[in-house]
Amino acid sequence: MISAIQKQKLVHIVNRDAVAWLTISSPLEAHKDNTLVYHMVGVDVSFENPMFACLEMDYENADNDPTGEAAANMQQTLTFYELDLGLKQVVRKYSEPLEEHGNFLITVPGGSVSPESNNLIIIETYHNVYTEATKAQRKHQMAEEMVEAAGEYERELAAEMAAAFLNENLPESSFGAPKAGNGQWASIICVMNPIQGNILDLVQLEQNGAAFSVAVCRFSNTGDDWYVLVGVAKDLILNPCSVTRGLVYTYKLINNGEKLESVHKISVEEVPAAIAPFQG
Repeated sequence: MISAIQKQKLVHIVNRDAVAWLTISSPLEAHKDNTLVYHMVGVDVSFENPMFACLEMDYENADNDPTGEAAANMQQTLTFYELDLGLKQVVRKYSEPLEEHGNFLITVPGGSVSPESNNLIIIETYHNVYTEATKAQRKHQMAEEMVEAAGEYERELAAEMAAAFLNENLPESSFGAPKAGNGQWASIICVMNPIQGNILDLVQLEQNGAAFSVAVCRFSNTGDDWYVLVGVAKDLILNPCSVTRGLVYTYKLINNGEKLESVHKISVEEVPAAIAPFQG
């Protein structure tokens, strides 16, 4: 499958003729109007009809809404397309709405670790956002400031209010949560089962780590184990552009490709904008 950023998707069937020459079929169309495509991968489905997973966003309602409300509520979807080899046509199988926006997809490999793995790994990166750990720290700071600002006769009541504030799981909009400023980044890595639509594992990176790239690979000295490498920019400022360093996080795939186990992280001089395995 070949996709443009907007609307067009084409599928070519690659085969070999009687003398082993490579042949490519005429393109099969899988276009969808008013759709942005963020990323796309082929899904491991063994000997079934080929299937492709796409991160998409439908902007038709946003284009037709002058108030801007539809644009603010736009939701990204994980959409699956199947190539029916018998009918020679591409079918849009189903679409799963995502709670957050994803940037990149990779498939969890099969083999000895996960012979029939259909799982996907998604990295998500957000600007002007705090991580959950940072939000918790800021919430504790707000509770402490609430007590410190109270007068002598109000301190006991303020302490009770602060304790209730920490124990209640309030939506951020209801208590004026601190807003992250420019240069604040939050990134997550999740392992997803696209068939069932559930998240199998989720890893949150440290504050101000912007995930840019991801790859799955094996190392020559680790046997049949699979590893996930994530390239991260630390303390990235967009304008003027600056970064303190690049990082590469290494995770081991465990539990049949359903969980990520942290191995280590290393610093590099530049931002790893792309990662690809190499076997010499």
